[in-house]
Amino acid sequence: MKPIRVFKLLCVVIVFIVFSCSKEVTNSERLTLNVKYIEDLGNCFDFNSTKSGYIIDNDTSYQSFGDSSKVKYSTSCDTAKLLHIDFSTLTLLGISTTSSLCDNVSRVILMDTISKKYIYTIGIKHNKVDWCPQIAKTSMNWVLVPKLPGEYKVEFIITID
Repeated sequence: MKPIRVFKLLCVVIVFIVFSCSKEVTNSERLTLNVKYIEDLGNCFDFNSTKSGYIIDNDTSYQSFGDSSKVKYSTSCDTAKLLHIDFSTLTLLGISTTSSLCDNVSRVILMDTISKKYIYTIGIKHNKVDWCPQIAKTSMNWVLVPKLPGEYKVEFIITID
């Protein structure tokens, strides 16, 4: 009987050692440096919304995107230029959302180092107050983030509450 007790005790000790020495792995870390939200890229540009979002990480794509989005009905926009962005250090992300003037909108960007992706979450919380006009506003939720590493992807998440 003694060998069974010793064996059980040894098993308990081994299990304790294995679980007490394990290091917790975090899936994500919050990006806080060099994140800049941009309200507008210019008054002369009308960006079509896309459910998949925009990921622009080089000047050629950015200029092409701007050329295709330039307002054609205003001669004052003929020479309009997009906001200058240094794509050697930054990536531009954006996705269209619609909310009312009184809604609370939150934006959070995480970098998931295990799945190798940036996660851009936009939360819209509807304010149910009688005095607020229910006028819809559309936002492209533009944000400049540190340059997206080559193997990383972007996941856009929109929550409406």
